[in-house]
Amino acid sequence: MADLLIHPNRYRQIQQNQQKQQKQQNQRTLAQWITEDVDRSSVHDRWLEGPEEKRPDPEELERKILEMRSKLRAGGRLSDREKAYLARYAPDELAKVQEAESQRSAFKARLCGCRTREEAHRAFIGACDMAARMDTRDDPDFSSIIIGQLKAAMQESGDKPTAQQRKAMDPSFRKRFSGEA
Repeated sequence: MADLLIHPNRYRQIQQNQQKQQKQQNQRTLAQWITEDVDRSSVHDRWLEGPEEKRPDPEELERKILEMRSKLRAGGRLSDREKAYLARYAPDELAKVQEAESQRSAFKARLCGCRTREEAHRAFIGACDMAARMDTRDDPDFSSIIIGQLKAAMQESGDKPTAQQRKAMDPSFRKRFSGEA
């Protein structure tokens, strides 16, 4: 009972100390606010992504990358989900995909400037020639992906490749043309 009876001055002093402590807790530096904001955003991002995902095993990753490469070789485009997957697990592959897409869009813009079918044909042969001569020591399949993208851009523009263009796209012809064994 003696604890319940506190002198009024002591009570005021305890209240002031508690208020000071509360003010000190409320006063944060800018760095603390930024840190907390970053922490909250990362928690928010993790919440949006759902439960934490395990990194896929190497065989599964390789299989998915091969599927995406065959899709690109056939002239298709990767979905946003596939690009996000590559960005997360294989950023070097994503860079190659972006390079192929930029070459496709540049070639498509070049085709728009062509006035005749013959001019479009020359542009296509020149682009295929450039793709075949690319340095592909680290990735020999990359030139076939670019040629597939060029072929798709040509078809999107309304011009079907001629027999000579199809011959230029043939991998065996490219090997003979570029001097590969």
